[in-house]
Amino acid sequence: MLSVMPEPDDDTDADADLKAVLLEFRKLGQQIFNLGSIKPAAADAVEQIEKAISRLPPGETIGRAIDELRPLLDHALAQTRQQRVRGFRHVESLFIQQVRDRGEYLREQNDGWRIGPLEFEFRRSAAYARVLYNREELVKWTAVAEAADLERIEARGQMLLEKSALPDDLLINVLWDAYMRARADHSAQRRQSPEIVPILEFYAEVRIALVRHDVRTKRPEAKIVHAEMPKWAFAYNLDRYRSIGGRVPEEQRLGFMTGSQSESARKQCVTLNGLDASQDYKQMCHVLVSRRGPS
Repeated sequence: MLSVMPEPDDDTDADADLKAVLLEFRKLGQQIFNLGSIKPAAADAVEQIEKAISRLPPGETIGRAIDELRPLLDHALAQTRQQRVRGFRHVESLFIQQVRDRGEYLREQNDGWRIGPLEFEFRRSAAYARVLYNREELVKWTAVAEAADLERIEARGQMLLEKSALPDDLLINVLWDAYMRARADHSAQRRQSPEIVPILEFYAEVRIALVRHDVRTKRPEAKIVHAEMPKWAFAYNLDRYRSIGGRVPEEQRLGFMTGSQSESARKQCVTLNGLDASQDYKQMCHVLVSRRGPS
C-alpha cells in the first residue's frame, strides 16, 4: 500500500506542508519511473521488469492515492499562497528601505513604486511584481518570496535599459535620418503640415534607419545588430536624446509635441519622461524640428 500523509495542520509552516505533499507524489511517481527507465536491450531487462512489476501497486491503489493526495496538495498550495501574500508587505518594506538606504529617490504609485528610471508594479494579493519603463513592460510578472527577488528583477530591468542604449552619436544621427525620411514621405504625399510627424510613424522609421546603419557600416551579409527595438527601448532612447540637450547639433535638433485627447485614447502616443522618478510622465504624439534643443 502507498503511504498517504495526514491532512496538514493550518498552524504548521505552509512551505513545509507543501514540501511534504510533493514528497508523497515523488514517491508515487518513482515506482512508475523505475519501470519506465529500464533499458530493453539490457541483458537482465526481463528480470528487472519482472521485479519492478512485482513492486508496482495495483492501478486502483495508485488512483486512490492520487485522489487522496490531490486535496492535500490544493490545501498546501492555498496555505503557501496565503503565507506569501501575508509576507509580501514585509518583503516590499525591506526592499524599499534598501532603496532609501542607498540614497535613491523613489516615488509611490497606486500599485507600486517608481525607483530611478524603473517603475515597479505589484500584485500584492498574489505576491507578484513586474518592472516597466514609461509604462511599457520591461520585466514580466515574477513571483516574489523575498526582498532579493525584487533586487533581482530591478537589476534585470537596469541591465535591459543599459543594453538598449544607443551611443549618443548614433542616436542623434539615426533619429534625424528617420525624421527626414518620414517628413519627405509626407511631402511626397502632400500631407498637411508634413514637418509634423506622428510619433508611431517615427518609431517605424527609427527601426528602419537602424537596420540601414547596420547594413551600411558592416558587410551586407553580417548579422543585424539593431534588429529589435521594443517600445520601451524606443521610449528610453528618446528620453536619453532629450536629456542630451545642447550636445545635439542645432541643425539636427528634434522636439516632441503632445497631441489631442483622441490621439491619446487611440494609443497613438508614446509615454516619455521616465528617466527621473521625480518627474511626471508625458504623452508625446508628434515629432518636429526644434531649434531650442530636444524637448
